[in-house]
Amino acid sequence: MANQEHTAGRARAVDMLVALGGAVLGGVILPEGFGPAAPVLGGFAIGVLWWWFVPAGSTAPRPGRRLKAEAYATPQTGILSSLPVPILLIDSGGVVTFANPQARRLLARDLAGQPISLIFRAPAILTAVEEALADGLDDTFRFRVRQPREMMLSATIRTLPADQTNRIALVLEDVTSGILQQETRSDFVANASHELRTPLAAISGLVETLQGAAKDDPAAQERFLGMIGTQTDRMTRLVNDLLSLSRIESDENILPATQQDVSSILSEALASIQPLIDASGAEVSARISPLPMPVRGSRGELGQVFVNLIENAVKYAGDAGPITVVAEPRGPSVCITVTDTGAGIDPELIPRLTERFFRIETGDNRTRAGTGLGLAIVKHIVNRHRGTLDIRSVPGRGADFTVCLPLAGDGPVKAS
Repeated sequence: MANQEHTAGRARAVDMLVALGGAVLGGVILPEGFGPAAPVLGGFAIGVLWWWFVPAGSTAPRPGRRLKAEAYATPQTGILSSLPVPILLIDSGGVVTFANPQARRLLARDLAGQPISLIFRAPAILTAVEEALADGLDDTFRFRVRQPREMMLSATIRTLPADQTNRIALVLEDVTSGILQQETRSDFVANASHELRTPLAAISGLVETLQGAAKDDPAAQERFLGMIGTQTDRMTRLVNDLLSLSRIESDENILPATQQDVSSILSEALASIQPLIDASGAEVSARISPLPMPVRGSRGELGQVFVNLIENAVKYAGDAGPITVVAEPRGPSVCITVTDTGAGIDPELIPRLTERFFRIETGDNRTRAGTGLGLAIVKHIVNRHRGTLDIRSVPGRGADFTVCLPLAGDGPVKAS
């Protein structure tokens, strides 16, 4: 309070000095014909000009000065600055007069003093602002922006009293995450339904054939029953993968408490997948460091990671050349790399490999493709264990899948 009174006093003193100087200057500049009135008229003229162009101890702008966004600062804008939601105030000309810190952070730019048409290129918000200015219509809607990044924003427009400089309050909310989650759920249901519909349709057709044309043909019955068994196994794998993915996602933020030995888990994974390796004719070699490699983790989940990675290499590149599995400490982590020498992967497709149900349909992969959930499961398990998954490939020269997990402390390693 004392500082404000001191500032106002200094401003009044400056005004008085200028008026006095104006009086003296008026006596010099004005013609002598004005006689004794010259100093008074001169002081009055310069005092008027000073009042017109320069604020006197006040932050409010004088008529004739260019209004800047800072000139609209009020106690209300101070309150808006403390709110956790992005808010813009817009005047009758469609110019942003105030943007709180949350709005500036959301849009990553200085918004004050800019027309709303330069900030947003979306027709939806420009139309809504025009209608609010013209007719006082409030509205709530969503629109997409591409700068500073692609986002889906929810906007709520509220008109303010006409006697205020600010005519519109625009409240923004970033709903990108919610939209993406909704789209992911929709895609998940659609993909899961499609994956289940295919084997069900095949089983239904085979059953009808067994009940009809093949009813009295033992050879055909045996062949069709084998096909039914194959489709049933496919549905079983899909359901099991869906259940695994759901369970892993629900526990993704919980780091397992027990310590496990990576060497023994990897050895068990190789042993469990040996029948598939033998059937495919693939050549798989493992090089596991003899050093202790304890990690905090779930034995079953980590085994699933290693099985999925080795199984993918055998299915998609096993007949193209040797497959190597290497496990070794690297600094504060233990890294497990599965390398194949198959056809490789297009670099543009690598970011999509961990998407649910995504499969690379090239060559004869279509006949060997699994559920499309294996790498998605790997990604979520690795995330739960605070690790990283790195995929590198050169088309025609194979691919490397590397999982790195943080090494645990010096506590005891849980026995297998």
